[in-house]
Amino acid sequence: MKFTYLLVDFFTVLIPFVFSFHPQIKFYKHWPALFPAMIVTGIIFIAWDMYFTQLKIWGFNPDYLTGVYMGSLPVEEVLFFFCIPYSCIFTYACFNVLFKKDYLNVQHFS
Repeated sequence: MKFTYLLVDFFTVLIPFVFSFHPQIKFYKHWPALFPAMIVTGIIFIAWDMYFTQLKIWGFNPDYLTGVYMGSLPVEEVLFFFCIPYSCIFTYACFNVLFKKDYLNVQHFS
């Protein structure tokens, strides 16, 4: 049970990372813009999380953690702010590649 949160992070990012190199998707080409954006937003939300954890507004069950901390946050929580955005943006990019037709017939601003 100690590795539950870490495994959630790992398996969330595993498939998106592996398929980032798929010849049709080529998501790795977006990394130069993606990683700086994830770092900036990650820092903001990690600071927010640390603050709320110190105020005891929320916390983390040690039964599901490795016990490694970065400041007041478990390492799994810090990784969360990079694994989840990566996976979500990868999924969005896949939808853009696989479903090019505008099924909603949305008029875009030009």
